Amino acid sequence: MVISGVDAHSYGPFNVNSRTIELSDADTMTVGTPIDSWLDTTEREITLTIEEAGMYQIEMRADEFDAYLELEGPNDYYREDDDSAGELNARIADFLAPGEYTLTARSAFGDGSGLFTLTAEPHELPGNGELRNDGTVTPNETLSGWYSGQDVTYDLEIDQAGMYQIDMSSSDVDAYLVLEGPNGYYREDDDSAGELNARIADFLAPGTYQLTARTAYGTDSGLFTLAIEPRDLPNDVELRNEGALTPDETLNGWYSGEALTYQLTIEESSLVTLSMSSNDFDTYLELYGEGVSYTDDDSGGGTNARLEQALLPGTYTVSARGFSASGSGMFELAVSAEPTEMQPDT
Repeated sequence: MVISGVDAHSYGPFNVNSRTIELSDADTMTVGTPIDSWLDTTEREITLTIEEAGMYQIEMRADEFDAYLELEGPNDYYREDDDSAGELNARIADFLAPGEYTLTARSAFGDGSGLFTLTAEPHELPGNGELRNDGTVTPNETLSGWYSGQDVTYDLEIDQAGMYQIDMSSSDVDAYLVLEGPNGYYREDDDSAGELNARIADFLAPGTYQLTARTAYGTDSGLFTLAIEPRDLPNDVELRNEGALTPDETLNGWYSGEALTYQLTIEESSLVTLSMSSNDFDTYLELYGEGVSYTDDDSGGGTNARLEQALLPGTYTVSARGFSASGSGMFELAVSAEPTEMQPDT
């Protein structure tokens, strides 16, 4: 063993740990008994026996290559996965019937090698253990469903016009929501709820909507939670979706897929800061006029937008929208201006 720094200037204390790992070359495994093994550039096939029908979670973890899993079983069952367990680790979570399954453990591109761990465990259902993959849903309802490669659709009944928030969250899949309704209404969302969870927040008219729960990528499978809640604006919030902006002003607006425009008049050369933030969607700002044009997506941190520019006197248009036209929800827009001798960018 040789230990060294990157160059003669790299030095300091360090720790070295070692452990013995018993590697298995078995070609069979059972639920609840993990195996540690070594993958060279050749894929490994392992037979997994499922004795009772139920939900199971199979993971392949490796530090030295991008893990990839394939699972084949009775009645032409087939699933595959690359990175659902995070950090290039693979996970397949699904209902499995009794029988023998073939697990293929390999690297994502067929050229990796190194140590890997393979586990197969029962997957517990939340709450009362009930799953709903169809039917009618209403506001103030939360349910659990299971995605296994095909869209899961529900009828959403809205009796009273108002603002509603629909969340799809999952630890197993990259959640994706689609909402279609009367008069050509259409919204979709991928990650607005954070951590690969989906959210649609919007004003909904009375009627029946089709709510589709799926994943951003169709090969995943796993458990998800769907929640539909009415959403009230705070008592002191008024929505302004157009009009004039003045320096040192903060307002709230509602984005529903189309850009909202405001007019900003600058009386003297100023350093202008525009900030647009939202908990519902990925914000996007545009500022143009007097021969200049600026845009920003995420400079405000997270998925919030922020523009800071020196501007000459004149009237400018501020366009507040989402990064994607499929987003929707409430946002806050703040503007400030300080006199400056800075010249604007040319």
